[in-house]
Amino acid sequence: MLDENWNPHSDLAIAERFIDRNPDCFGVLLDLLRTGELYIHPKIHKWLVYKEAEYYGILDHVSSAECDTFDDNRPRLAKSITGWSVMDGEISRAIHANPSGWCCVAHGSMVHVYDWMLEERPTINLDYNKVNNLCWIDSKNIVVNTVYGGIGLFNASIGSVID
Repeated sequence: MLDENWNPHSDLAIAERFIDRNPDCFGVLLDLLRTGELYIHPKIHKWLVYKEAEYYGILDHVSSAECDTFDDNRPRLAKSITGWSVMDGEISRAIHANPSGWCCVAHGSMVHVYDWMLEERPTINLDYNKVNNLCWIDSKNIVVNTVYGGIGLFNASIGSVID
């Protein structure tokens, strides 16, 4: 319905549209589109708002507003960041984020993945092979390289290797 190609006048016989969805969440999303700010009342679970935003096709607006004020259909993507992490007394390049706001942190043989809401996804366990480096291939896939030369492509959402 919020698609730019949607034509509200395609059926002139119908003057109204009935949407049977959560009215509390709809109000939150409508306020976001009106004001550019996201406020979720404590009585509304944020996951409900995210599901509704996904239904209406505006989840990217909600994710942008989580980080900053939503700016008139122009979400600002974060640039990739890298950092240093201490692993067993050694300093190693081990923190990376992707443009959609996901982040992964390597610690020893584990890679902890966080989505754009900073909620932890399934951990990638390399079975005692220390992480040497890692990088995002796209918004959902990570390449991990171990100290001993092993390399693997992992799905960040489910934490498993991609065959």
